[in-house]
Amino acid sequence: MVLDPESLTIVLTTNDLWWSVPPTPAGQPGESPWIGGMTALQRLCFLFAYGTLIPGLEPPSMTACVTQMRVVGPGRVKGRLHDTGSYPAAVLDESASTWIVGEVLELPELLLAELDAYEGYDPLQPRESIFVRVRCKAEVSCSDPLDCWIYEYNRDPLHLPIIPDGDYRAHLAGKGRASEV
Repeated sequence: MVLDPESLTIVLTTNDLWWSVPPTPAGQPGESPWIGGMTALQRLCFLFAYGTLIPGLEPPSMTACVTQMRVVGPGRVKGRLHDTGSYPAAVLDESASTWIVGEVLELPELLLAELDAYEGYDPLQPRESIFVRVRCKAEVSCSDPLDCWIYEYNRDPLHLPIIPDGDYRAHLAGKGRASEV
């Protein structure tokens, strides 16, 4: 589905941001599930992406999902970033003197299920999940800190090397692998 920015309606409430998509005519591909011409309101949320969900670093299987997100701007969160060899692994730590560097993205909350599957997160079995989706406060240069979702590594990272500057994109560029992702 391609969204026309001129056909969107933004609804602001005290704590939430919603967007409205006009329904598709009945019988058309992507037919609206809403009855009687009602518009679909979808809640928006923020995601702090530090690795393979950063636009341009996503694998081909996630491009359709990532292109539905809007980049708010560069951001950072307190913690450590580890290199698993195939992808980065964030470990949040408010007391750390180090930062994880990434991008804050705005997305429809409905995309979280697709992101959960990609990140190996099962909300019904968090202990077995490779990553867990948790809330964090991301510092963003263009605004006050934002309450974001982040996928935090859910395994013991002690055997994994730390990415010293916490910046996965720079880490890949230094290894000559940025174009391989």
